[in-house]
Amino acid sequence: MDSTGFMNPLQDSSLPASVQLQMLHSQVHDDEHMVNYYEDSEPEDFPVPVPKKPEAIDLDSESMFPSLTASTPATPLATSAWGSDSRVRADKSESQKKSGIVTEIYQLQATQQQRQREFGNKNATGDMIKQIMKNTRTQIDVSTSRNTGTTTFLIKGKVEDVQKAKREITSSFSLKVTTTVTIPSFCRRFVVGTRGKTLQSIIDRSGARVHLPRREEEDDQSDEEESFTDIAITGDVEGVKLAKSEIEKIVSEKTSKTTMRITHIPPEYYPLIAGPHNNFIQNLTEQMGVKVHIPPFISSEDEESNVDKSILVAGDKSIIQSVVDIIGNLYEDLQRTTKTMLVNIPKRQHKYLIGPKGANLQEILEVTGCFVELAPASDPSEAVTIRGPEAKLVEALTFVMDKANSTHVDVVDLCKMHVIDDPVQYARNALKYFLNRSKLRKIENDCHVQIMFPKASQMDKSVTLELVGKYRSHVEKSKQQVMELAIALSPAYISTCRIPAFLHRHIVGRKGQNIQRIRDTYGVDVIVPDEQNDSDEVLIVYESNPDIEVNQDKRAKNEAVRQLLDVVTKELIKAADDAKDFTVQNLNIPSRFHRLIIGTKGTTLAQIMGTDSPASVKIGSSKKGEEKSSDIDENSIVVKGPSEEVTRIVKEINRIVDEAKHHEIMNSFTAEFTIPASFSAHVIGKGGSNITKLKDSLDVKIDIDGKNEEADEAPKEKVKVFIQGTKKGVEQAKKQIMEIVDRLADQTELRLTIAPHLHKSLIGAGGRYVKRLEDTYNVRIKFPHSGDRNAENEDDSEEAQKPDEVIVKGGKKEVAEAKAEILQLIEFEQEHSHTLNFEIPARCLPHVVGRNGSKINEIKEDTSTKIDLGRPEDENDEDALVSVAIQGTKEGIAAARDAIMEVVEDQQSRVTVTMDIDPDHHKFLIGPGGSRIKELITKFGGDADSEPWQRTVRFPRSDSTSSEVVLKGDQQLVEQLRAELARLAVDLNDKTTIRFSVPADQYPNIIGRGGSVLKEIQARYEVDIQMPNSRRNGHRAGDDSDDQVKITGKHENCEKAKAEILSKLRVERKINIPAKHQSTLIDRGITLRRLRGEFNVNVDLPPLGQSRRIDDEEEDGKKRSEPTGDVVWTLKGEEKDIDEAEKYLMGLLEEARKNSQVLLVKVHPSLHRFVIGRGGATIRRIRNQTGCQIDVPKNREDEHVMLRGSQVGVEQARDMILEIIENAGEFDE
Repeated sequence: MDSTGFMNPLQDSSLPASVQLQMLHSQVHDDEHMVNYYEDSEPEDFPVPVPKKPEAIDLDSESMFPSLTASTPATPLATSAWGSDSRVRADKSESQKKSGIVTEIYQLQATQQQRQREFGNKNATGDMIKQIMKNTRTQIDVSTSRNTGTTTFLIKGKVEDVQKAKREITSSFSLKVTTTVTIPSFCRRFVVGTRGKTLQSIIDRSGARVHLPRREEEDDQSDEEESFTDIAITGDVEGVKLAKSEIEKIVSEKTSKTTMRITHIPPEYYPLIAGPHNNFIQNLTEQMGVKVHIPPFISSEDEESNVDKSILVAGDKSIIQSVVDIIGNLYEDLQRTTKTMLVNIPKRQHKYLIGPKGANLQEILEVTGCFVELAPASDPSEAVTIRGPEAKLVEALTFVMDKANSTHVDVVDLCKMHVIDDPVQYARNALKYFLNRSKLRKIENDCHVQIMFPKASQMDKSVTLELVGKYRSHVEKSKQQVMELAIALSPAYISTCRIPAFLHRHIVGRKGQNIQRIRDTYGVDVIVPDEQNDSDEVLIVYESNPDIEVNQDKRAKNEAVRQLLDVVTKELIKAADDAKDFTVQNLNIPSRFHRLIIGTKGTTLAQIMGTDSPASVKIGSSKKGEEKSSDIDENSIVVKGPSEEVTRIVKEINRIVDEAKHHEIMNSFTAEFTIPASFSAHVIGKGGSNITKLKDSLDVKIDIDGKNEEADEAPKEKVKVFIQGTKKGVEQAKKQIMEIVDRLADQTELRLTIAPHLHKSLIGAGGRYVKRLEDTYNVRIKFPHSGDRNAENEDDSEEAQKPDEVIVKGGKKEVAEAKAEILQLIEFEQEHSHTLNFEIPARCLPHVVGRNGSKINEIKEDTSTKIDLGRPEDENDEDALVSVAIQGTKEGIAAARDAIMEVVEDQQSRVTVTMDIDPDHHKFLIGPGGSRIKELITKFGGDADSEPWQRTVRFPRSDSTSSEVVLKGDQQLVEQLRAELARLAVDLNDKTTIRFSVPADQYPNIIGRGGSVLKEIQARYEVDIQMPNSRRNGHRAGDDSDDQVKITGKHENCEKAKAEILSKLRVERKINIPAKHQSTLIDRGITLRRLRGEFNVNVDLPPLGQSRRIDDEEEDGKKRSEPTGDVVWTLKGEEKDIDEAEKYLMGLLEEARKNSQVLLVKVHPSLHRFVIGRGGATIRRIRNQTGCQIDVPKNREDEHVMLRGSQVGVEQARDMILEIIENAGEFDE
């Protein structure tokens, strides 16, 4: 209750939310009626107390409707995040803030609501609201104004739940719209994302449906400067806008190219600019890295007025203007140097003058430099224009005449084959029949000619076939056959009937079975127009019927044929009547809405029609040059098909038109203002990019008067800006334009004096650094002699730029920030611009550089310097010097020089020693894969891992008899290696070789994995071991000479190596195990695994059939009979390992003999789980307390639990199990 005595229903928490909302509506709209959808149900989370009778409310009361903050006026209703016209009012009390519960009012205007949902009807809407409440865990109260139709939602809940509820309300009740976004095709994968994650994220956030065309649809697009993809977005208004903005944001991040159109060049110069076979444009494309598309100037098809004839140039923004200038200069040269010549050539020879795909025209252009221009096929003119250099026109004319006369042409007019009342109609039907049944194709193949027939639009007065061939005799022969074919097809043999196009599939039948049946029964062929033709006329042609062919009288035969055709016609019409529920609706819709109904490339109309729709839609056209049906005007749309389908399509079309009209009304707000003419170019942006972005994002129309050149003439002149759209969009567009103007008015220019030698470092490779500065601070930076990169809008009167000046343009604040960073960069460059030059011996250069530059790169990275190494003048001069130039900080230069000199000094301290070693010893000293010599180098402090050992020790080639071994490296290392190699050589002079046999199956045990065991033995005893290799020596494995191991070295070392090899041999030993203890010893496989893991011994057990089984017939609690005898275990491994394993087994056997008692306890399988316990806890407890082995059978049919252990142990275990079973029975009961 406020000071006036009125109660604010939103402040009185004792009232239910629905009552509060109704009170507000009743006070503000006295003539409105309230509709509450939840009088009979309330959400469980929000109990509703009994409402109190409200008093009158003063809507102007500050205490009743307090502002959100104490220091500011009351906040106006905020714009909803989900609807541009929806208004939200948030009411958050202190208690709500603490609890996280908020209440928001969300309004949906009548124009935004879906009509088909009958919004405002309690039964149609209530269930949906209840479902939203359940999904979002919010409380929602709804009321609808009877006068305005505005629906208000009062939503209460957590912040995130309220936002989710608003999203679902908008998605469920808001009007659906469809828009199209055109993007470059290469951006499609970025919009879709990996496995569609990006696209799905857009759909989830916006709630809109995003449709991308199939790949094959994109492949059909014209490949101009680049291909584009149209994306259709359907959903509520805000969802569609959100999805569209997300897609455009992705595209803007991925595109760095632009497209320019050249419109001032006449199309007749296009072939001369493109060059023969488009060679000039291809070369220009390759050199400049752009795409240039020049439309073909001449075609055998009719010209279309709506085809874009401008030249398109697409590529990087920085070089595209240069390409446009090159093409423009070429056009100006052609204007001065080219002339024309006119000659008449019969029209029917024009197409052969062009050649296949224009090959003849390209040949003439390539040889003479002239291009031949011909009138379109629809133009009856016989004039041929030759355009090119004046000196080449006569030569080009000779080429043209030769090409025109190289083909023989004759004609056959089908209208003259029979004397009848309507020869043109007969000729059309006859041609349709000939083409459908490939009659003309057979003549083409037989006579080696080509038969050309006219288009449908050219058959109004005559139907003339052109016969083209290389030889005149072939043409005459084909003409005779065509005339005979036409004469044989009497006009009496042809009939037609009209059947709606959508019923054609019914009369054709599955796989044409109905047509085939008519042909077999009557000898009559039925030709149905294809689906693209959309014609209702069905052609019926008599071919042959035995009952009719017997008639010799022509008149009687024709009468019989006519009757037969009537029978077939009636049968077709009857079949169509049986299948049709046909209706036609003619809609009168202004042509300006037709584009919206069709959609971009037919996407909207295709969506309305759906797949395999039996209906058809014909839309009138107002474009010039397009054929019009006599029964449809430019404002008409004709829908034909089944009545139900036609009704659905008409309803969708009317819905689109109604939405478009509503959009026109909503976008009728306008604003007009002026801006300085000098700023208009910046407001428009390059290629209109700024204005286009505003139009797309705000859905407005923007027109700016005046041109850039006018601004140069009168700098103070103002230009008008006109904006039309929604009020919000217009105001926002005006605001953004004025922000650009204000920013331009704040523009300033700063000239910095910077030493020219620092310019390159500041610009960076490819302008990388300067571009980053421009993008970061939104400024323009111009270096001297930097080309025209920023010269587009420079003033001609601008003061000349000095060689040491750098110009920075932009806002005052941004220029100051850019200046500060430039000065920091200059300071950095000056600090890192110290240099040092010195020389080093050329022979040390490879070591300073390192393999693949690794060493010098390491020095550069560690010292942050630039190092340039020179080359020796004479590479054969060992005393030559090379220069070294280092640039960086003083500390970095000093560190880099020290690192380089360290390498040089190390190389200068290296020595070379040559020694003689018997070639027979070389292989041994090197070792397998160089292993022995590597060990020696590492042993004496060398590095055999980072560089090849051959650089330190060089042995002669294996096929050489030289004994010279060269040592290179550090003096100390070389001396130690020389002494060690000399010692080994002396030992090898006293070497001996012993041989002994080893079974072949033991070789793997001696060699080891990867030869590891063999290498270890060789290294330990300094011997060379050669294993038998029967295949290499060309002998069989069974030969005694090759079945021996050969060890070479000192005699005592050879014997030690032999002894170790023999110890590695694996043997077998058999031991006897009492059968009654075998199971105990195996212990569920634990013993066998331990033998393999710890003792490296494998065990072969006797077959399972030799072991005993539990006797199921023995009584509970009785000792089972023990098996007698022994079983044989076979141990396999090395001798010493088998000894240890046998000792271990004997210990286990002795322990088993002590626990040799076996007892069976009968336990029902359903109670086994109680014996085992959870996780095996019970059975482990019994085992630990009794020391017995307990085996619970896995087979559910086995009732015996086996106990094994001492006499006392098995009896104690039995008692414990019986006690557990007894307690388990009580638990089950």
